[in-house]
Formats: sequence, structure tokens, C-alpha cells
Amino acid sequence: MPSYELFLITKRLSKVSEEKDLVSCLKRTGELVLNSNGILRKIENMGTRSLPFRFTTGIPGNKNYTSGNFFLYHCDVPPQTIYKIADSIKMDTDIMRVYFDEKKVKIADDYVCTLDEELKPPALRPTIQSLIRQNEERLKASKKIITVE
Repeated sequence: MPSYELFLITKRLSKVSEEKDLVSCLKRTGELVLNSNGILRKIENMGTRSLPFRFTTGIPGNKNYTSGNFFLYHCDVPPQTIYKIADSIKMDTDIMRVYFDEKKVKIADDYVCTLDEELKPPALRPTIQSLIRQNEERLKASKKIITVE
């Protein structure tokens, strides 16, 4: 499956309900990617910025927007579903623009998914356990230095 970057510009939501509306908008978009047999790798918040020109959401009678929230989704999606996903996202009233771009850097062939390990509690993850061992060794080494002096 090819890797893509999905770039979204959402309208600036009201300050009172911004978090709830923004989270639900991002969740809808992520679920749309996942329901299309895609893999969502990462979501980046690019911040709130002013727009280069006035945007609308494409709905008749809707107001123009001069600023918006920018987000970047890193995902793997089957190529035949890209247009379906983009058309569905364009129907969302909170999203002003959507762009798909194929990533040039591919995931390594020897990449191993560690979702099973990442779903474990932090204390049981192998990566965290190795960090704990490193810290214990560092503490033992520092105690040896202190006792010698």
C-alpha cells in the first residue's frame, strides 16, 4: 500500500466549543481513512494560520474564512480509495480544503509493527524496560564513583 500525506485545512471553530468540535472533526477524518482499509500512521497539528485568500467550505450561503487550522495525516491507503476518501472529506462542513500527496519515502521492507507491544502498559514494554535498566546501571555507576571518593 502506498504512503500518502493528507493535508487538511479546517475552519476555525468557536472558542467555546473549539476542542470538542475540532477533535470530532479530526476523529471523523481518521475514521474515514481507517474504514477505507487505510493505516493511519501519524497526525500532525501544523497550527492555526491566516489563509492566503478567503476560503469557503463549499456549502452555499456559508461565510468566508480568513484563518484556519492546518493538519497533516500520514497514512497508507489503497490507491483506488483516495478519490472516495477525498470526496467524503469535502462533504464535511468543518473542512475547507483537502489535499492528498504521495510520499516519496517508503517504509522499509524490514519494518515490523509493534502495536502489540505498544498497547501494553508502559512498565511492561520492552523499550521502557531497557530504559529502566540503563538508568539503574547509570545510578550504580554514579554510586561507585561517590563511594570511592
